Amino acid sequence: MKFLTTQLRLVRLPNIFTAISNIWAGSVIAASGTPNWLNVLVGSIASAALYAGGTTLNDYCNREEDRRNRPNRPIPSGAISPQLVLVLAVIRLTVGAGLGFIISTDAGVISCAIAVSAVLYNRLKSRTGAAIFLMALCRGLNWLLGLLSGAKTINPCNPWLLLPAGIFLYIASLTAVSRWEEKIPSMKQIVKLGIVAIPLIDAAIVLSFGYYWQGLAIAALVIPAIILGKIFEMT
Repeated sequence: MKFLTTQLRLVRLPNIFTAISNIWAGSVIAASGTPNWLNVLVGSIASAALYAGGTTLNDYCNREEDRRNRPNRPIPSGAISPQLVLVLAVIRLTVGAGLGFIISTDAGVISCAIAVSAVLYNRLKSRTGAAIFLMALCRGLNWLLGLLSGAKTINPCNPWLLLPAGIFLYIASLTAVSRWEEKIPSMKQIVKLGIVAIPLIDAAIVLSFGYYWQGLAIAALVIPAIILGKIFEMT
């Protein structure tokens, strides 16, 4: 049970539902409300694995900082070894990247790009300008993976591509705000609310296209995100 709890903490379990909401929203819009649900399932698992891999790698890369500032985190608390965390991060990112190719070649390329962006983000000093860009890029690409889960391939001139750009800007702003978490404790709650709001934003976009029950299903993902956010760390 302790090992399972440690894993759920490493992958930031509440946040995974916000990544999945990107996939659901993108696939519904790209497929005009009726996506191939098998592709949606594969895209959701790929997104979850990529997100889990990124956060697991984040704990590995930040282990020295966590020893000073967050000693209750899995690695500094002694709940799991750094070596095992690194292995798990590589496995999760590799699985997530590979699953994209089940949907299409384009989706596979995007899932690989997400994995690479997550690695680069974690290799940089957290919350630098480049790190903010890469974090936002991961989310924008995740939305694009959702679109590809619905359409398999997208014309570069398609106006749908404005949607990933929108989530990119949103996450960039949220990540920039998170710079102040250590100095201003109230900012941590603002960032947490911003993350939890992602399924609601995705749902609003889908509803604006007239896909009502699909939008409500996506909005429902906020429920496990909120409940689990009271148990597990989100940032």
